[in-house]
Amino acid sequence: MRILTSLELRIVVKELRNDYLNSKLAKIYLPKSKTLRLELHRAGRGRSTLIVDSGIGMYLSKFKFENPMVPPAFAMFLRRHLLQATLKDVVQRGSERIIEFRFNTKNGTRFLICELFGKGNFILTDTKYSILNSAVIQKTKARTIKKGEIYEYPEQSFDVLNLSKKEFDNGMSAWEKHSIVKYLANGLSLGGRYAEEVCINSDVDKRRKVSKLSKDEKENVFSSLRDLLIKFDSPKPVVVMDGEKHVDSLPFILAEFKNRDTKTVKTFSDTVDLVFSEGKIEKVRKEKYKSFNKQLEKLEKIVESQTLAVEKLKKKRSDLKTKIEIVYRNYQYISKIIERLKKARSAGHDWPEIIEAAEKEKASGLVEAEMFRKIDAKEDLVILEVEDCLIEIKLADKIENFTDKLYNQIKSMNSKILGAKRTMKKYAQDRDKLLKTKENIVENVEASLPKAHVAVKKEWYEKFRWFFTSNGMLAIGGRDATSNEILIKKHMDVGDFVFHTSMSGSPFFLLKDGKNNGKEIDIEEVGIATASYSRAWQNGYRTQEVFYVRPEQVSKKAEAGEFLVKGSFMVRGKRELMIPELGICVGIIKGKVVGGPKSIFSGEIFCLVPGKSKKSDIAKKLARELKVSVDEVMFVLPTGTSDIIG
Repeated sequence: MRILTSLELRIVVKELRNDYLNSKLAKIYLPKSKTLRLELHRAGRGRSTLIVDSGIGMYLSKFKFENPMVPPAFAMFLRRHLLQATLKDVVQRGSERIIEFRFNTKNGTRFLICELFGKGNFILTDTKYSILNSAVIQKTKARTIKKGEIYEYPEQSFDVLNLSKKEFDNGMSAWEKHSIVKYLANGLSLGGRYAEEVCINSDVDKRRKVSKLSKDEKENVFSSLRDLLIKFDSPKPVVVMDGEKHVDSLPFILAEFKNRDTKTVKTFSDTVDLVFSEGKIEKVRKEKYKSFNKQLEKLEKIVESQTLAVEKLKKKRSDLKTKIEIVYRNYQYISKIIERLKKARSAGHDWPEIIEAAEKEKASGLVEAEMFRKIDAKEDLVILEVEDCLIEIKLADKIENFTDKLYNQIKSMNSKILGAKRTMKKYAQDRDKLLKTKENIVENVEASLPKAHVAVKKEWYEKFRWFFTSNGMLAIGGRDATSNEILIKKHMDVGDFVFHTSMSGSPFFLLKDGKNNGKEIDIEEVGIATASYSRAWQNGYRTQEVFYVRPEQVSKKAEAGEFLVKGSFMVRGKRELMIPELGICVGIIKGKVVGGPKSIFSGEIFCLVPGKSKKSDIAKKLARELKVSVDEVMFVLPTGTSDIIG
């Protein structure tokens, strides 16, 4: 992953200022010491995640990565001071890699300063820049970063965005011994990529020393630099592609990428997010497969080693069998050699004499003489070469004893081969079993990987429990006392049917326009939902009485001497009763996770009844199966424990 330049950070700052000022800071995470993750919530836009990484830069992300189970102390400190704070401004210090967030909190304005250079740091101060806390305590000759100190910005050299021709020329003089690209990249902090772009557009060899440039060439470089800087004010972001992979992010197309495949993206943050997050996901993917691959590799190695061992043992066994056959085919010659050597030793001849005589006999043409190779006097061994096979026989042994030993070795080989085959078979079976699980492992891993959250426009009714009946009629229900209150007061119309149970803690449901167009099936479906989302589910009931009435029968006016709490209403007059069975199914309709009666679905669904499994466990399982977030499933599940029945 490359580091974003200060000019690129400027674009991200501008995007934040345009779209996210007055956002609420909903969540704060510190997944790594150098990475800050802020969830910003703005009415009408939903939540967006801002990644501030001191090793990379800053960008908005649509991907949701895992956060630490136990947040570090500095994350907890930031939460105490900044959660639900309002983002009032985002400021970059000149062309430095320093970003300052200004938040309005209940305790006044707070500055969160993010230093994205060197080892990086995150510092929280008040409006007088008194440091309240920092991620890292730092002390140098120039300044000290720790609680109680006054925050001081590092000394600013210059601002390339406001660079004058005189400053440019003075810089050239200081860098005259270096190449022009080095002056642009390091001296002006453009970075290598944009330094090369300036060289290309000015038609100047990037390797030329500054001192060797003509006056016209220097003018061209400065002109190209100004043109480049202007482009940062009106970026046209693109992602460089390699097939389906996003490999690089650009605020606008550069000369070196003109012949590459690119994809236009709405914001520069989006380009960075696609490239950086894709790289992170690949790391997560490799880590998740690590255990499986390690186990598979271990089994493969064992199977391979046992296979080789069997082959080696079979080769040795084959060689032994061949040796026995050769010995028997040449029995008479081998016997003669052994007998003659024994006689020579009995006659008192020493080995040198015997060897010399044997060598001389080779010239005679005797077959047995030609077989002789040497004597191992220490071991009392005679070594023969018979049919290209070396045979070592002790003089004291009979040939039969020699072949018996070979047969015993073959038996030992057979036993070893059998053992190696058993081991190989066992581990091969273990490997095959593991491979059979690969498909499920791949499915689980891929399902667990972070995915881009695509913001889908929410309808007004999606803050409630909702579904469309079999006849396409809208049914909406309260989730709690507050939403019950809003539902009845703001969204109940004359033509609706109102559903409820006599049990406390039950939702109100509306069948919109049910009075005029509601059919029996619509009423039944809303009745099932009303019962299922009531306290009856928590109590483990299988059925629950539900009634429905007209809007004019529902009132906030209590009887004399009575008081109605939030979410409660008086229902007067005749009630239409029904006793539905409890049961909620979860599925996807038009890209959205919906909970409701079985009859409203046509695709893949999972049906639930009151049971014993935790709501969170059910949500995780269904989220994995439906390939959606756990939060989306949690939103549509009844309160309490459940069992999946189909």
